Amino acid sequence: MPSNHTLTISELFNFTCFNGYKVLAGKKGINRKVKWAHILEVTEVGTLINGGELILTTGIGWSQHPETGVKFVKELILRGAAGICIELHTYIDNLPEAIIHMAEDADFPIIVFERQVRFIDITRKVYDLLHFPTPEKQFLFCLQNLWNGSDYEQLEETKKELFKHHVDLPVYSALVLGNFKMDMAYLYSKAKNNQLSFIQSYLSDIPGKLILWFDESPNTLTFKNRVVSTIQTPSNNYKFILGAQVRSIALIQSSITTLKKALDYTRNFKSSDSVIYEELHSEKLLTSIEESDLLNWIYEYLMPLIEYDRKNDSNLLFTLYIYLQCLGNKKEAASRLFIVRQTLYHRLEKLEEFLGRDFIKDNSKRLMLEIALAGYFTKLAKGEQGTTDMLHIF
Repeated sequence: MPSNHTLTISELFNFTCFNGYKVLAGKKGINRKVKWAHILEVTEVGTLINGGELILTTGIGWSQHPETGVKFVKELILRGAAGICIELHTYIDNLPEAIIHMAEDADFPIIVFERQVRFIDITRKVYDLLHFPTPEKQFLFCLQNLWNGSDYEQLEETKKELFKHHVDLPVYSALVLGNFKMDMAYLYSKAKNNQLSFIQSYLSDIPGKLILWFDESPNTLTFKNRVVSTIQTPSNNYKFILGAQVRSIALIQSSITTLKKALDYTRNFKSSDSVIYEELHSEKLLTSIEESDLLNWIYEYLMPLIEYDRKNDSNLLFTLYIYLQCLGNKKEAASRLFIVRQTLYHRLEKLEEFLGRDFIKDNSKRLMLEIALAGYFTKLAKGEQGTTDMLHIF
């Protein structure tokens, strides 16, 4: 990933990966530009560097032969390295005077650590600062990696900085989808009034923004409603998807997972509405079931009723759906179906012919009927079928 950002050695001294550093020689060169960080434990530089690298070493390659170290540093200077970081007391305890004098003459910075150093932290920091120099790019990188579910330790220190004001706050993840223009000043103002804060960035693979909402109020019970009310505006030309709430930023990956499941729901069932994961119930299960399995279950459990309704212009399928929703309460079911109880009894007798007399008492059978019905009516409600029968999908 190319970057036009410039980085100097002196800028690196501000970060924790350089705690305990000491500039032993070449102090006048600490404003040299760093193009990369490279670990070298060899004795011959050759063509291993291109110039501009900050070299990291323990000196193991020349610990027993100081003259080899002198030659090594001389080659680094000639090849245009930016400087060198050396870990002392692991393989070498001090540097030959010839190296120090050569570095001083060339204004070639020699940075030493009198403790063990995690060179990987330095290389990561150089990478971060070269490729993600602005907060906007850092947020994009962090949020994109959160969305992808990949390891984003490369920005570990930067991540701590980005989230330092939110680390212990409850958080919701949200997607805002569509071709939209958000009035960010208005959104920030509205969020503040609702005791919320947020960070946001566009994603590279979907047309929308990923937003992390943080609760600044002690009344977490109203958190979801305040987020929804902040996202919704009178002129919405987008839809939003809200993942599950988690207790802190450390758990945000699980919220992102629920956000993706809610997005799958909108795709699988062609939902054009905004979706809140915590308000999905049977839909959570439906999005986890293979499409072919769901269709097979609809066929196995409901097809006799679908065919009967089609041939007789009846409502057995919907009657079953309402009856199960009412947990077998005949009075409530008849009321919701707008029929007298005698008509309901007649329909229930017909349902028993198709499903068996135990369909309401057998918990396992009732569960499968409820899943099949939820799948059928969800697909129907989302416009997947043009008519009320599903025979054509089998």
